[in-house]
Amino acid sequence: MDEFYLVWQQRNGQNFKIMFSKSDDTADWQKPVCISEGLKNAYAPDIMTFSEGLVCTFQGEINYEIDIFLSSLNTFEYRWSTPMKISKDLNIERYPTLINSKKQLYLFWYDFKDGNNEIAYKTGSDDGLIWSKRINLTQSRESSKNFKISYDFIFDNIYVIWEEGNDGKICLKKTDKYCPAPKIVNASHDENEWSNKNDVTIEWENQKDASGIKDLAYIINHEPDTTPEYFLKEYPVKKAKFYNLKDGIWYFHLRARDNAENMSKAVHYQIMINSQMHAEKEKYHVVKAGDTLWDISKKFYDQPAYFQIIADYNKISDPELIFPHQILKIPPEDLVEKNK
Repeated sequence: MDEFYLVWQQRNGQNFKIMFSKSDDTADWQKPVCISEGLKNAYAPDIMTFSEGLVCTFQGEINYEIDIFLSSLNTFEYRWSTPMKISKDLNIERYPTLINSKKQLYLFWYDFKDGNNEIAYKTGSDDGLIWSKRINLTQSRESSKNFKISYDFIFDNIYVIWEEGNDGKICLKKTDKYCPAPKIVNASHDENEWSNKNDVTIEWENQKDASGIKDLAYIINHEPDTTPEYFLKEYPVKKAKFYNLKDGIWYFHLRARDNAENMSKAVHYQIMINSQMHAEKEKYHVVKAGDTLWDISKKFYDQPAYFQIIADYNKISDPELIFPHQILKIPPEDLVEKNK
């Protein structure tokens, strides 16, 4: 049988409190219970179901500070939790609104700051116990008002529309669940080509993101598939420099994080250093999975017939046995001409 839930703000002398009741048929309602115990005043409640019960958020007042609070009801025990303070800023937070997507809760509210209303939000686990950091939805210096929220169940998107500024401009944003990876645009070393330079510079561009890129993580090592974890506090950063790297094969790994806490896929860039080589004369090839000496011969000499010359030059007894990450020296063309 379906259940119906009702929350409201009720005057209690000079103060207000949040009350709750439920019914199985809307005719007979259970005795109301207060869910804002411990708060001097509580206003503007909103309620949402989750997998094991209910979550109620409201604007509450303690010691003349106005913040956003949340309480949850476990339907098996029929007991509301002590109100938990969700907002931790010194600003005045008002009129919270809850909405539930397929995997998490979203909590939106007005944040009164510097004389203007901003719209902020947090994402939380569906039981309301774990919440992200505060995220600004609006970035304008103009005041925001009259926000409305709509949920698209099919694509699991949340849309927020609001009025901004004195001219009544209408704005729209949807939830940001994807962070694009940065794009490497310039490097001191061509990828997959040997260089005799031990100093490395990598430059990249950050792609457009709905909530904006927050910070970046990068690392350089000898592993081809590392996902960097440590995010830099300094932003925006669009260049990395590394000095006096040792000879060998290095990999630069980079990824971004946006203001909605989405993380991009890692970008990997191969750097090959041999300080003893003469860049204009010597060529090298790093074997990849699926490579054959026939393919390598065709790549460098436009025909596969010189595979045995490459094998002999690298002291390979069996031309069919080469391995990924193996480094091959490419014979100069004058030597190939002599050994045709």
